[in-house]
Amino acid sequence: MSAELKKTSGFTLLELLLVVVILAVLTATGVQLLGGQSYENRMKDQSQDLIKQLHYMCEKAVFENRPFAMAFSQNAHQLLTYRKQQWFVVNDKQWPYKALDEDFMWELFIAGKPQKMANELAAEPHVICYNTGQITAFELLLKADSASDSTSQYQITSAQPNQIKAGWLDES
Repeated sequence: MSAELKKTSGFTLLELLLVVVILAVLTATGVQLLGGQSYENRMKDQSQDLIKQLHYMCEKAVFENRPFAMAFSQNAHQLLTYRKQQWFVVNDKQWPYKALDEDFMWELFIAGKPQKMANELAAEPHVICYNTGQITAFELLLKADSASDSTSQYQITSAQPNQIKAGWLDES
């Protein structure tokens, strides 16, 4: 009697488990990539970029022993410096013109008073950092534009004359 072995086709348990693990890793990576571009993350990233620029502005003011300032419009901001009794736009590779993400808008308060934002940038300073490192008392709210459903707001404030704080504004 000869035993005929029947060939069966299919996958082993090990192969199936390997495929499941690979799919799980790819899914987790995809979720993180998509989640990384969420509305709130983009808002926080834009705010953190602005905070870095404010710190750079104050360091530059102390280092060069002259005031620097930031001017805001409805959708952008730029660096200014004070020379010869006048404010001038700084044209620097390290300080390019910065546009605000089109999904966001901001509100600026200087010493508690709301500031009107022009449509275009002008050489009119809003937030000034003096050569001592002190910065104008300000509050900047970054929030979703009116077309969005998001109510998230990120707040940047001058906590002390030479310190900047930031965080999510609690809506409660």
